[in-house]
Amino acid sequence: MEFASLAVLSGLPENDPHRAVGLPIYATAAYSFEDLEDGAHKFATNQGYTYARLQNPTTAALEARLAALEGALGAVAMASGQAASFAALLALVRAGDEVVASPGLFGGTVGLLNQVFGLMGVRVRFVPPEVEAVQGALSEKTRAVFVEVLGNPSLELPDLEGLAQLCEGRRVALVVDNTFGAVGALARPLSHGAHVVTHSLTKWASGHGSILGGAVLARETSLWEHYPQFTTPDAQGKVPLEQFGPRCFLERVRQLGLSLGGMVLSPFNAYLLFQGLETVELRVQRASQSALEVARWLRAQSQVAWVRYPGLPDDPAYPRASRYLRGALAAS
Repeated sequence: MEFASLAVLSGLPENDPHRAVGLPIYATAAYSFEDLEDGAHKFATNQGYTYARLQNPTTAALEARLAALEGALGAVAMASGQAASFAALLALVRAGDEVVASPGLFGGTVGLLNQVFGLMGVRVRFVPPEVEAVQGALSEKTRAVFVEVLGNPSLELPDLEGLAQLCEGRRVALVVDNTFGAVGALARPLSHGAHVVTHSLTKWASGHGSILGGAVLARETSLWEHYPQFTTPDAQGKVPLEQFGPRCFLERVRQLGLSLGGMVLSPFNAYLLFQGLETVELRVQRASQSALEVARWLRAQSQVAWVRYPGLPDDPAYPRASRYLRGALAAS
């Protein structure tokens, strides 16, 4: 199915008791159970609905649509993009571990790495998002490499496939902030080998700039076999990799970010994001076309010393834009 069709059709409820054509807003905090055994099973397996801090039908529909657009195994929707970055990394590191990150990340992410993860005993090494630089910064303690799909405001484009190959060989998770990838309308890092992507849904997914939202998505991978938090018993004596299989990372994000961290997206915001995604490809195409026209016009002005835009053939990022970005941004 084409991207535009997925944006309209994926995630729609199939078993709504009232046969609703659109997505209902489930504004509820809790759910009832058929009996004690039913409740115990749902709490133990995270299947079905137990409490709105963990699952909500409206949010589940949004997660299904996000996963379809990104080509992901699954998604966890959260209250903001900052919450998504926090929960994604929190699921991967423990005290004494290290993260390699791009110095040109969103300022809030840099603050998160320095001021929060630093206090938790996690060391962060900031290096340019190039294969050689990242390779030199990796150590036996590295558990994640964190880059943005498109640097803001540097417009730096990492070599996603090169980094993915490096990380795969070193058994380290490649995490890509794909906010400017517009939920797959412009870039799909998972298809180039990234293990995890995060989003601030506040930006392109929403379309109207009036709500906050975030998401963590992941592809199927055997990488989690090399992370102790997935292969050793948890507080309940269960091994996450055995219990959840390839979804163990996403379930850890849900547990830490939602169940324990409380970074929950409201069902009303989930509904608005679900609706906004229907037009994300059209909006990104028009915005990219307009930006390219502005870049060309600026380059023709004698008063302008230089112009950076990855869609211009002479821009340093153009070769990678042509390779990794879809649509008008990479058009000459």
